[in-house]
Amino acid sequence: MVEDIVERKRSEITLASLSPRELSALELVALARKNPTIAQNLRVSAGTVNVYVTHLLDKLAVPDRTWAAYRAAELGLLSGEES
Repeated sequence: MVEDIVERKRSEITLASLSPRELSALELVALARKNPTIAQNLRVSAGTVNVYVTHLLDKLAVPDRTWAAYRAAELGLLSGEES
């Protein structure tokens, strides 16, 4: 049952479900950038980046940044990839 819920949530993820800033943060997370570096690149605070990353993990239904990058690549959410 839990697996069904997780799989349903994963299947609902689309490019449209991520905000432009979350998508920008995801690109940098996928490049293994740390929050302070992401904050500097996006010109926001590290706390704001933490919120973006928390939202990304929730929306992608993954436990950590590594899985977020993997899932984003799998779904074709990263620039230069086709969905």
